[in-house]
Amino acid sequence: MAADLPGQPGSLLGAARSWRLRLVRATNVTIGADPSLQDLYRARFEGPPPKVRVRGGVVGVEYAPRFRPFDWGRQASSEITLNPAVGWRIEAPKGLEALRADLSAVRLLGLQVQHAARQLEVNLARPAGSVPLRFAGGASDLTIHRPSGTPARLQVAGGVSRMTFDDQFYKAVAGEASWKTADFEEAADRYEIDFLSGVRDLVVETLEAGQRRPAQRVLATVLPKTGAHHQTTGSLKAIRLGSW
Repeated sequence: MAADLPGQPGSLLGAARSWRLRLVRATNVTIGADPSLQDLYRARFEGPPPKVRVRGGVVGVEYAPRFRPFDWGRQASSEITLNPAVGWRIEAPKGLEALRADLSAVRLLGLQVQHAARQLEVNLARPAGSVPLRFAGGASDLTIHRPSGTPARLQVAGGVSRMTFDDQFYKAVAGEASWKTADFEEAADRYEIDFLSGVRDLVVETLEAGQRRPAQRVLATVLPKTGAHHQTTGSLKAIRLGSW
C-alpha cells in the first residue's frame, strides 16, 4: 500500500533559507525536486511508512531497524520530492543504500553519509560556494554526475578500486589519493568529495542531460592531464586494459 505525506501545513518555507533532510537507515529511496510544490516536501512510501518529523529546520525520515543483513534491500521503496526554493543538506547517519537522487534542480549545501554507502547515483546541479560531499564509511557502486565544466576535487583515504574521475580510469589505487580539475583551486563554486574509507566501483564525472557515458581507458601511470590533476600518496597499482 502506498502512503503520500505532504510537508506539514504551516511549515512550508517560512523564513528559513535552508533545511536538512535526515535519512535514518534508508534504502531504496528516490529523491527529486519540484519547483511547483507549495509544501516544503512531498513523500510517497510503498509499504509501512517510516517515522517523519519536521522540526527545527530538519525533515527527519527514520526507517525501522533491519536486524539481519539480508533485510537490507528488502525495505519498501520511498519517493521524496523536495521544494527547490530553499537550500538542502542531506544526511544519512546510519548509512545509505540504493539511492537515486536527481538534485539537478536543488541547491545542495552538502551531503554526509556515515557508515556504509552502496548503490548510489546522484545527479548534481551547479554548486553555489564550496559544497562538501563526505562518505565516512566504506562505499561501493557509486556514481556522481555534475554539470560540464564544474570544478571538483575527489579525495580517498583508504584506497580505491575501479574508479573513474572524468576522463581518467584507474583499476586500483592504494593508500591516500586525490584528484582535482585544473580550475579547482581558483574556483569559488566547486564540489569537495571525500571518502574516509575504502571505495569500490566509483564514478565521478560530468554529464549533461541526455548524454551517454563515453568509453574510458585505464591509466597505467599518473600524469597531469588537461582539465584534471591527480595527486597520490602511498602505492599505486593500475593495469592498462584499453577501451571498455
